[in-house]
Amino acid sequence: MASGLRAVLGVARRVIRDLGLVRATGVFARKAWRKLRHERPPNTVEANLEVWETHDWSRLGEEWTPSQEWKEAILNELLRPHIPAGSCVLEIGPGAGRWTEYLIPLASRLILVDITPACIALCRARFASESHIEYHVNDGRTLPFVSAASVDAIWSFDTFVHIEPRDIHSYVREFARVLRPGGVAVVHHARCGCHRRSWRSDMTAEQMVEFCNEAGLVVVRQQVSLAGGTISLCQLGIATKPDVVSVIQKPLRDESPALPT
Repeated sequence: MASGLRAVLGVARRVIRDLGLVRATGVFARKAWRKLRHERPPNTVEANLEVWETHDWSRLGEEWTPSQEWKEAILNELLRPHIPAGSCVLEIGPGAGRWTEYLIPLASRLILVDITPACIALCRARFASESHIEYHVNDGRTLPFVSAASVDAIWSFDTFVHIEPRDIHSYVREFARVLRPGGVAVVHHARCGCHRRSWRSDMTAEQMVEFCNEAGLVVVRQQVSLAGGTISLCQLGIATKPDVVSVIQKPLRDESPALPT
């Protein structure tokens, strides 16, 4: 009787031990997958093209506007103060023209650039009556169709948050080339690495400063909130503040280092 009980208890211990190993293996696999997703977010040019080319743009991008107060804060604190009237403006990633409509009355020449042909086609149709807009599909890294020192201001919101750092690095080098001395770029991007709930790239605020310094540009400030700190740049139900807007300026004296081609 006692030996039989010991045998049953031995089997039970082995089952419990094996279940523990299974659970531990499952926990390890889940942690490894989360770590992999954190370190290698799917923010490649190819992944972005696939996502945004098939996106339903019927709401014109306003599905990412949490409130009218939030949008007015973006316009009043970021867009209008940095986009001079009568200037040449470059917008990267206009989507369906969510911010483009506010750039149109300010710009004497407006250059729209997107990796997604569907977005460029949508903007071309939506703003067909505007004769001062140019439309370009690019490679997600460079701006070969924009002449050197020809742009007064660059605007990009809700685009660079989904771009890999290596591609942002390439864009920053292009900023240094296309901006006129004194020109400004206002770029919304990820602040502290990727955020699993919002498909942010693993870009950081510090990397943007490094990229700009290397290109001879100056990060004037980096802003994470609006309206006296009451509105986060990213209000999508995320507890943290994973986004930042970098205001970047090209010095009046062009002292940018020679960049290798």
